[in-house]
Amino acid sequence: MADYAALRNKKNELIRRAKDGSIFVADMAVAAPTALTELTGAGLITLDDEDWTDLGWTSTEGVTYDRETETVDTSSFGSREATRSDVTRDEISMSCTAQETHALTMAITTGADITAIKANATTGEVAVAKPTTPRLRYYRVLGLFLDHDDDGAEIYFGRFMPRAQVSDFGSQGYNEDENGISYPMTFRGKEDSTLGYSHKWFWGGPGFKALLTTMNIPNLP
Repeated sequence: MADYAALRNKKNELIRRAKDGSIFVADMAVAAPTALTELTGAGLITLDDEDWTDLGWTSTEGVTYDRETETVDTSSFGSREATRSDVTRDEISMSCTAQETHALTMAITTGADITAIKANATTGEVAVAKPTTPRLRYYRVLGLFLDHDDDGAEIYFGRFMPRAQVSDFGSQGYNEDENGISYPMTFRGKEDSTLGYSHKWFWGGPGFKALLTTMNIPNLP
């Protein structure tokens, strides 16, 4: 007869943490990434900095993803539990507090087109007026996060929203607290009708590849 110690299968090397990361934002016209790693190996792909802009430093809370679901239940005579359940809502949102002031954070938080963020040639001043009827703007948003295995090899986590809109703006303080003047924002993923999804997860990197067998993940045929 086995005891618990013989049955359990716990591996410390499979506990992951995001030790660093970035939120990259691109225009909807930019091609969606199909992978995080290069086809010739497990190294990270290159993102064209003319297409993708890093939001930069964020607060110590990092980046948070929330998933909200709702279901509708059907009850039936004689049953003490729902006899059918259907998902009526399944949405993923991403929240972060950007700390850098630059064209992208200014555009996102004011609702302006980034091409409209221009400085006065004489004074260097930038001014943006809030429109009477704000326009919903959509972005491609890629969250890229980094961990390492026990040998120091890189492990990557990616979460991609092909059609994300800013659904909420947090409070912005102008004071001397630890966050300084920051830019809280929440992106909500919407389905891209061409790609056929609203959210995509990626895992990869040389450290991840080395752990495939340990994680019970087989290779594709």
